[in-house]
Amino acid sequence: LLGAGRVVAAARPSKRLDALLERGADATVELDGGDLTAAIKDAAGGDVDVTIDTLWGEPAVAAIGAAARWARHVQVGQIAGVEMQLTAPAVRSVSLDVCGFSIAHPPPDVRREGYLRLTTHAARGELVVDVERFPLEQVGTAWERQRQATGGAKLVLVTEKEGSR
Repeated sequence: LLGAGRVVAAARPSKRLDALLERGADATVELDGGDLTAAIKDAAGGDVDVTIDTLWGEPAVAAIGAAARWARHVQVGQIAGVEMQLTAPAVRSVSLDVCGFSIAHPPPDVRREGYLRLTTHAARGELVVDVERFPLEQVGTAWERQRQATGGAKLVLVTEKEGSR
């Protein structure tokens, strides 16, 4: 939607990989298999220019290994771990730009514009988010599922009235 030439999505082996292709990814990579850097490069058709990293840890090391010269690696999450071992040459040899992003940091006008673009795409049906609804009374169950970070549908708490829709 924002002009990427090729989109590669990564996930653990599951039905989710097929869903990512259905949602617009050009290729997918299984996180649990073999040489992840080679798999990323193969799926991308070469080196990667931009990575949006929700995982960190070992998957980030692999993605950085697949980075093109002057690529950007944007770190937004840490599902796979809060630490990783990154060598200086991995960054320096390709002049890699590694940056962190938090929605809390951009000024309100930038967040507002981003949210407007996001909701416009959603209203047009260009974005789809799988959700699993939990009654508010099952907040503990939903919280435990979220803590496990198993992937899949986004968990949404609903009141009794909302849950009947």
